[in-house]
Amino acid sequence: MPGYQLTKDLHSWSLRRLDLHPATPSLEARYHKVDSSKKATLQILRIKACIFADRFLSPEYTRAMRHRLIFRIIHCESVHWPMVIYAFQNLPEDDHILQLLVDIQCYEGDIEMESKNQLPRSFMLRVIQKYTYW
Repeated sequence: MPGYQLTKDLHSWSLRRLDLHPATPSLEARYHKVDSSKKATLQILRIKACIFADRFLSPEYTRAMRHRLIFRIIHCESVHWPMVIYAFQNLPEDDHILQLLVDIQCYEGDIEMESKNQLPRSFMLRVIQKYTYW
């Protein structure tokens, strides 16, 4: 089945290329040395991989990319504002990743003053709504 092989190859390539394999101590040590702008770029690449998988209707690839993005956000990284902006501009309104970003923001708190004007309005409204019902 040629389509399955392409999906399988694309999935294995993206896991290697985006450094999404299971975390090891050496990988974590290397990752923490990376500067913040590169981490933000990696987060945007992970969001783009999720969008790509959704558009080409590849359920296994979609599941793998979403799992890795969520794993990295929860366990390894803080949320970077360029990724929030990109996610809210390109993912559907009912996407669970958007709600995760809002939940993490409400849990961690604090938005820098210079970032407030750049963040999407829908993100800010969700944060306000979350604080209202929390």
